[in-house]
Amino acid sequence: MKAFPGVMTKLKREYESRRQIALEKAEEKTKSLHAMLPEIKKIDERLSMTGMMIMDEITKGKENLERRLKVIEEENYRLIKRRAEILANYGLPENYTDPVFTCNDCQDSGYHDGKMCHCLKKAIATESLTLSGLGSLAKTQDFESFNTSYYDIKFRERAENNLQICKDYADDFGNEDNANLLFIGGTGLGKTHLSTSIAKKVIEKGYYVVYVSSQTMISDFSSLRFGQGQEDEDSPSAKYFDADLLIIDDLGTELNTPYSVSVIYNVINTRLCRDKAMIISTNLTSTELKSVYAERITSRLFGNFYALLFEGRDNRMVIKQSKLD
Repeated sequence: MKAFPGVMTKLKREYESRRQIALEKAEEKTKSLHAMLPEIKKIDERLSMTGMMIMDEITKGKENLERRLKVIEEENYRLIKRRAEILANYGLPENYTDPVFTCNDCQDSGYHDGKMCHCLKKAIATESLTLSGLGSLAKTQDFESFNTSYYDIKFRERAENNLQICKDYADDFGNEDNANLLFIGGTGLGKTHLSTSIAKKVIEKGYYVVYVSSQTMISDFSSLRFGQGQEDEDSPSAKYFDADLLIIDDLGTELNTPYSVSVIYNVINTRLCRDKAMIISTNLTSTELKSVYAERITSRLFGNFYALLFEGRDNRMVIKQSKLD
């Protein structure tokens, strides 16, 4: 499973710390219990020698080995039973001195049966969502909450088709060459909702996703242009080339300057050359895009992206009106 740069390092430290704390607390409880109940201490010391006793019997040869190992097993069973009885007499559970891990499956190691544990996968997804740029959008916007009933009946079929295409895109991401999507339409028609939904699904699958407005992207490159940083793997601009999926929201709202146009072209062209997936949304019509951006950008948008048209009334106004009615 992939992760946003730095996420694995951070989570590795957190898991190591969490596991160490659980082990230390268990050790403290064991010491206190041994001081209070010497018989428990003797039992634990005897049980801790099981491995050594088994090895000793093996080195003595194969003759009657099974019977000799059976004696050790029966003695251990008797000691474990006695230990549980003593603890019960003091109102303590049998596993009183066991470490209490956040995840019992991997015991806070992050891995179970040689594979990444489900808890670590979830932690990676959660952390990556935070760092992706989705912000609060991730809390409320997903495929399940995309309501096509807000669309006028004549536009509803298109909205349903857009929803299905986006679902399929997210489900298929990583299985083959990923297409690029271009969302075209006015405000409040679901472009951001569907791009957010795709981002969440793709992140949950373990891919590195960056969600950004065109204005913020230009700003990150500008910080390098004016000497506020160096263009390397740690620079603010590196993620725009490295992400498995780059989502640029509100193309056309950025200040239209020769520099901003060059940045947009550089990002789009570089990612196309590297076969890196993109989703771009804009409030501009196809005619407006062609008038705002040079042919070298629009030729790539209309030649290398699958366009989805969003039509209808602003859903936010529809929702607001329905609450007033």
